[in-house]
Amino acid sequence: MSAFRAQPLWNGVLITFALGLAAGAWAAPVLFPLKNEARQVVNQVAPEQFFKLTQPSLRGVRLETDPVKLAGVARSTLAYLNKHAKDDSEAVNAGILGGMGVSLEQVKATLAFVAKTVDEDQAAKRPFRLGNPAFLEQHFRFFQWRSDRAAAAAHKVQVSDERIRLTKYVIFEAQGSPVQTASQTCALYALPEEEAALSADQAEKEKAKLIRYRYTKQQVVEGVLAQHKVKPLVWINRQGLEDALMQGSLMVKMPGGQTRMFNVHRNNGIAYDRRIKEPRLQKRYWYFKEVAGIQGYGKDEKIIVQPAVTVAGDVYNLGLGKLFALRYPLQGKTVMRLAVLADTGGAFIPNLYQLDYLAGVFPTRESYSKGVMHLPEYASASVLLLKD
Repeated sequence: MSAFRAQPLWNGVLITFALGLAAGAWAAPVLFPLKNEARQVVNQVAPEQFFKLTQPSLRGVRLETDPVKLAGVARSTLAYLNKHAKDDSEAVNAGILGGMGVSLEQVKATLAFVAKTVDEDQAAKRPFRLGNPAFLEQHFRFFQWRSDRAAAAAHKVQVSDERIRLTKYVIFEAQGSPVQTASQTCALYALPEEEAALSADQAEKEKAKLIRYRYTKQQVVEGVLAQHKVKPLVWINRQGLEDALMQGSLMVKMPGGQTRMFNVHRNNGIAYDRRIKEPRLQKRYWYFKEVAGIQGYGKDEKIIVQPAVTVAGDVYNLGLGKLFALRYPLQGKTVMRLAVLADTGGAFIPNLYQLDYLAGVFPTRESYSKGVMHLPEYASASVLLLKD
């Protein structure tokens, strides 16, 4: 047995030194650098403080997940991870679980397994194995997530050790017009032409010269972009604008009955301020592009996501592409949903106590309220990784 000796320091604190340790017998705890939206390190945390490897019993658990949609998000996310490992390393990494031996390759293998399993089941015309709790127990490791209660309390959010906060985000519908009208007074704008050919990284280097970084949301709403001849994509009312900025996507119904989907492209470089509760007072503004479907995380090329199998969260600290299992009680039963971390938002960085669940597309707030009544405000969450 090695001997230990306590040495006094100049400030009176004792530090313990191990003498005669065999090589590799002891290692200091691995600390993870917790980053903010600007990728600046704001804290050093121990991964084991928030995640614990467990093997829960799922007997009696009811799975409510669409495997086909889940596989679609898994494929799109995996494609992004494979393509952007070098140019988006801030999000394409193992995240905090890397300090517990998890690698990016294991995350990718998990997503590939999800897609492969669904493909095989469809080809064989048999029940989806991802809907079987015993199959999940057999093939996945569960890293139970314990919330960052201190950070949550700092933002006046109460959580327990065993549950995270589960908010919801949606795509709202809005009436649109190709031209400004008395009711459609606000525009969704495309990027100014001066940076249309620039990548996100190139634009960041040229930010001092670019129109996009000059103005707040309030200035844009007042019409400042007209002098720069920035192209309006569509005209909507102010509430539609706020919905688009808050949720990241907006489905617009045009006068002839056509529907168009718009997704955030790049913002004005102003961070979302969580201290400001009134959305219209936020200074962050997003420029948009028209897209074919619902899009999640990405710089220019974005992940294609699906409702009910996608969560947004702190991709810079959790790492993009994690497969989450969310458990909660419903009508006397324990329900579990599977979802891929494939989106993010300004309120999530850093945030180790919350996920945002993509609930769907809703025409009104009333339909939204009814559509999410069955979803909880808090849930037990685990990261699932394929067993070796």
